[in-house]
Amino acid sequence: MPPIRVFGNWLFNCITYVLFGTWTTDSQSGLRAFSKNAAKKINIKTNRMEVSSEIIKEIGRNKLKFKEVPIKAIYTDYSMMKGQSNLNAFNITFKLFFKRLLGR
Repeated sequence: MPPIRVFGNWLFNCITYVLFGTWTTDSQSGLRAFSKNAAKKINIKTNRMEVSSEIIKEIGRNKLKFKEVPIKAIYTDYSMMKGQSNLNAFNITFKLFFKRLLGR
């Protein structure tokens, strides 16, 4: 993982923790698995990249069991070219704080 992504991932882990009170080592990983019960309780209102943090919020709000399983992210030149812009992190952060302030 490129150093800028390592830092960005850590920063989003901290932001997610401050906003929602649940620590995770990779809050922005798109890989998630849920029990049928958990899937019924989780209420997602976003439709962009902030959904990863919203899932963490919903886990805490519903007092669901949470377990991390290590994965290895593989970054190729192609995936870096197709992936999210580092500047998009500011947009995602703004949306998370704004929705938190509005209680959504």
